[in-house]
Amino acid sequence: MEIMSIALPAALALAADPITSLVDTAFVGHIGSAELAAVGVSVSVFNLVSKLFNVPLLNVTTSFVAEEQAIAAKDDNDSTETSKKVLPSVSTSLVLAAGVGIAEAIALSLGSDFLMDVMAIPFVMSKLMFDLVLYRLFFEVLYK
Repeated sequence: MEIMSIALPAALALAADPITSLVDTAFVGHIGSAELAAVGVSVSVFNLVSKLFNVPLLNVTTSFVAEEQAIAAKDDNDSTETSKKVLPSVSTSLVLAAGVGIAEAIALSLGSDFLMDVMAIPFVMSKLMFDLVLYRLFFEVLYK
């Protein structure tokens, strides 16, 4: 049962991004074909930038917090007191995540024209895609 308490939230977190992309596509598909094409491109760009920033953040902060939690558990075994421990690594990880989120937003804002040129997307489409990427980034930060 303990494994399920860890595995279920992790599986839901992994499923959230594709479901968000599917909902974006479903809603924007009713507007028009140009907007639907922009959603396809924006999902690709958003996933690229998101993975570029979030995977290293996840690897670093997870090991950082787990190491400090293991040290705190070892200290708990040595003492007879049972109390909640304050882990500074958790607040450090949150500050780091906020900084990476801001850097990700800046990278999406400033780098979208370059990415559109690389993907050979016309300027009109890139402007629409830029709006969709910022919209998606806002809701990703809001609900994570």
